[in-house]
Amino acid sequence: AYLRQLPVNFLKLDRSFVRNIADDQKDADLCAGIVALAHKLDMHVVAEGVETRAQHDALAAANCDLFQGFLFSQPMSAAQATEFLRR
Repeated sequence: AYLRQLPVNFLKLDRSFVRNIADDQKDADLCAGIVALAHKLDMHVVAEGVETRAQHDALAAANCDLFQGFLFSQPMSAAQATEFLRR
């Protein structure tokens, strides 16, 4: 009951859940369950540590909303991010 009362709009799925999602069905099922629960609570889910297309595809199949990780970009400074977004 307490979880429903939190003013939270996003849930971040830790990289430890993401790491083996493409190769381990239990990890895939766990992630899908977490995403489904978050959606039931009107939260968006951000997966961190996405490094491969297979991880991205498995998370997308689980209806994850947003993705972060080296698949998309290496860490960058604010100036680099601004330049990246301009392109």
